[in-house]
Amino acid sequence: MLHIQNVIGFLPGTSISYKCEGGIAHQLFNEIPADLETGTYTRFGKELIFSMEDPSMSRLGEAREIDFSEYQESYMAKPYALKTALPLDLANLTPTNVNRVQQGITGLTDTLDRWYEKQGAALCATFSSTAVAKAWTDPTSTPLKSDIKPARAKLAMPANVAVIGKRVFDVLVNNPEIVAQRNTAAAGTVTKEELAKILEVKEILVPEMKGNTAVKGRAEVLDYIWGDVFLFAYRNPVMEIGPEQITFAARISLQEFGLKGAPTDAVVYAAADKGTLVRAWENPNRGFSGASMIQVGRKYDLKKIGPDLAWRLTGMLG
Repeated sequence: MLHIQNVIGFLPGTSISYKCEGGIAHQLFNEIPADLETGTYTRFGKELIFSMEDPSMSRLGEAREIDFSEYQESYMAKPYALKTALPLDLANLTPTNVNRVQQGITGLTDTLDRWYEKQGAALCATFSSTAVAKAWTDPTSTPLKSDIKPARAKLAMPANVAVIGKRVFDVLVNNPEIVAQRNTAAAGTVTKEELAKILEVKEILVPEMKGNTAVKGRAEVLDYIWGDVFLFAYRNPVMEIGPEQITFAARISLQEFGLKGAPTDAVVYAAADKGTLVRAWENPNRGFSGASMIQVGRKYDLKKIGPDLAWRLTGMLG
């Protein structure tokens, strides 16, 4: 038998490191660690970072004054949590039950990540956009010349990342204009690495995570969570940033927090110092002989940081 104290050190990494297959949100959005549930962050506008005022001093040696618009915005870290019941005894865990606890934690974390992907896709859909000149499914279309380069020019800073939905990606890498840009005569479509060079970005993210889009109770309908997206953005190259650093969007994540729904003596498997909290406790009133409850939660707020640092294209597939 394994006592619960013997496995506490084994389980925290489960929720921290596990990520859904096909998700991109953890790679796309910078993280702003926060110590308070509510606070402020700097939202960057063109007036704040692209001023071109003449700095030459007056004849009396006075420096020129310049006014910046105040862009301090508020955030509120909202709690997101899920729990499940497992029919086992937490006080005495067998190796099999340890594995079941791990599966329970990864399953809950997987679902939280899926919801985070949906939030990320919804946020990106609020950036400004232009419609393509001609659907990229048309072999006579010129996406690079007519759509992509003009979109890049609209960003206040050079784009370094592109998010391209799976269906859009599959069409784009077969488009005659894009294929003609290849640096190799090898057979097959353009690779992701080749496309990144063509689009002049450091990284291309192709979200493939799916979710059930059907109304609850209806037959399951799986579809891509991000849909048919094409987004250019400037993302800060350092993933963990401060509240006054520039990027297109970021997750403000509370580091130390508690969550309701568990007794005060619940065992903490993963401390909240990395933004994820995992707790476990016994509930004698669940099922015939009681159950062990596992809870996974986070507190965060997903925000635009630089509204002028991302641009979308629409209508790529007609």
